[in-house]
Amino acid sequence: METLLEVMTRLFMILIFIVVVAVLLLAYMVIFRSGEGEPYAVIKTVLNENGEEVKNGEVSEGRIYRIIGEVRLPSKRIYLDTKKCLYFCGVNEEIPLFDDGTHGDETPSDGVYTFDIRRALLNGTNTFRVKIRTEDGRTLLESEDYRIEVKAPPVDLWIELTWDSSCRGLKLIIEEVGGGRTDPENRDEIEGGKLEVFDEDGYGPQIFLLDEVRENVRYLVKVECDEDEEVNALVRVVTSWGLYATYEHVFQGREIWEVVELEKGKMPPDKDTIIRPKVLLIIFNPIIESEGGRKLNEVMGWNDPDMLVNEVIRDIEEVSYGCVKYQIVERVEVDEYPVKVDEFQYNDTTYLDAWRTRKFHKPDGVDYLRLIEKFNIVEKVMLGEIDEVWLMGGPYFGFYESIMVGKDAYWVNAPPLTQVNCSRLFIIMGFNYERGVGCMLEDFGHRIESIMRKIYGGWEVNEDNAWNRFTLYDKEAPGRANVGNVHYAPNSESDYDWGNERYVWCYCDDWYTYPYLPGKGRMVNCEKWGNGDIREHHKWWMKHIPHMPGTLEGHQNNWWKYIMLYNKYRE
Repeated sequence: METLLEVMTRLFMILIFIVVVAVLLLAYMVIFRSGEGEPYAVIKTVLNENGEEVKNGEVSEGRIYRIIGEVRLPSKRIYLDTKKCLYFCGVNEEIPLFDDGTHGDETPSDGVYTFDIRRALLNGTNTFRVKIRTEDGRTLLESEDYRIEVKAPPVDLWIELTWDSSCRGLKLIIEEVGGGRTDPENRDEIEGGKLEVFDEDGYGPQIFLLDEVRENVRYLVKVECDEDEEVNALVRVVTSWGLYATYEHVFQGREIWEVVELEKGKMPPDKDTIIRPKVLLIIFNPIIESEGGRKLNEVMGWNDPDMLVNEVIRDIEEVSYGCVKYQIVERVEVDEYPVKVDEFQYNDTTYLDAWRTRKFHKPDGVDYLRLIEKFNIVEKVMLGEIDEVWLMGGPYFGFYESIMVGKDAYWVNAPPLTQVNCSRLFIIMGFNYERGVGCMLEDFGHRIESIMRKIYGGWEVNEDNAWNRFTLYDKEAPGRANVGNVHYAPNSESDYDWGNERYVWCYCDDWYTYPYLPGKGRMVNCEKWGNGDIREHHKWWMKHIPHMPGTLEGHQNNWWKYIMLYNKYRE
């Protein structure tokens, strides 16, 4: 039987528990529920240049539009700790929100924030929504998509400047080299062009539209900052000849940023536009004396290794739009079988017996450290003689599809070889000449997946970053498929299901113009990527990899720089 002291102690502990719960509930209400009602974000209306409403999904002929909406945030703290953005055709542009009784805000300090901004929309589909994002890019709150199909007179050049603060000291400048100049003080000095300025509260935009770009005339795009403060600026450029680019710059005070030089029909110069990786090719193709001195691939009726190499080099150049041009700078053909990690090595008899009985040695893995030492690979990498190594061999020669080597190496479809004393990273690709070019492209595809996962800090089923969105497929994100991944096409229902005839709604075509993502979907099935052919699917997938100049949110718009120049581009 409990004593009175024990009863009082238990009651006291219960009281303490109740007080703690009450304090936590109060803190939750103060921090996360200060406004009445649930948090939301909405685009309320869009008006054209004549003040007429353009409803979601409608077709319009105007160029400049006024976008009005509101956001209810859980607390002032959330407002201070997040970025408020207009997601406009694939780009998050920071915008001002107001809860002070101005700019259409009805009640000051009630947790309901308004925005009233202007944008010049592009011909075709324009998709936008308002988003509340954390500093690390996660989306806390967003509105439904608002789409407008614009059918306005076409323009040759569309340039937009936005920035992330109320600073009013930024100026978009367009100069014809040797000719006129347009800026906020001289808005129509370039013939056929006009600069629109909507930055009364900072943030921009300043928009330049030029009906016709003159032949053989260069246009220099600049931004001037005449304020002593830090400002993050974003310039978007779209041309009639296929350029879709974004450029970012952090102003630390007064300076002039030379953004890009444009000329009709030409892509602007960009660092590492053409990448020429130097390859050491090592072919393990033993001579089988018992078969008349023929090589293993000939005896078994397998593919010619050199033919495979030449074909995959052509495919990579094609899918990268000429960005990647591989060079075989050294070719070594070896009359032996590679040594396994346990020092086992096949000879002609044991390998052919294993192939016929399908009983292969275990462990299967090749001794990479021995291989690296034997062919003096580290020295060649450090001297810049080679950038990567390609191994060609038969089935069960023990090669990973790809593996990264060096002190700072990371997972590239295999455990990294960080114990190798090499400050310059390199990748060893492993190919099988029993298989075709499609399988070689699959090896490259998994290399791409690993590198892009590293660059974007993960791989999840959401649209918080470009890589996550690129890889969405219908099975995991119904109605939101984009390009999918190496194993899953947009409509695949299982691994390698590239021949599925089921139609799904898909936004894959958006990626041809990244970072401009218009949000224009359509129904697709396997006819789009080769009706199940492995090589055709992988080429289709890689052709969607972004390849435009410039940067967006700190990342390169040309992902081939990450895939090939992993020593230089490591963000």
